[in-house]
Amino acid sequence: MEDRDLARLLAWGRIGIGLAGVLMPRFLARVWTGAPQPDFPTNMIARGLGARDIAIGAGLLASLEGAGSPRMWLQAGAAADASDALGTMSSFSDLGGLRASGLLALEVGAAVVGLRLADELA
Repeated sequence: MEDRDLARLLAWGRIGIGLAGVLMPRFLARVWTGAPQPDFPTNMIARGLGARDIAIGAGLLASLEGAGSPRMWLQAGAAADASDALGTMSSFSDLGGLRASGLLALEVGAAVVGLRLADELA
């Protein structure tokens, strides 16, 4: 897979997760934490994180289509993924080993791929 194709996949994945956060915040929070979530502040938090991911994904897609360099969008995504990983690590025991391990692998993996792509597509 070419680097630009991988970056597009990363962008679309981020947009998809972001849409889930904006449109179905309680569902996304339940998938993320494994526990039923109250309406507030879960909806606010999930929608905010969802909007963040939509913005980063859309900016990355636009940059890949010629609206500037994708480097900063990839770095922003990697920073967001790394902060998600820190959150997961701080709640590892509450999330449960399997869920936390899967989330951590996804978050760290996305951050590493994003940083690698930022260097390659600069």
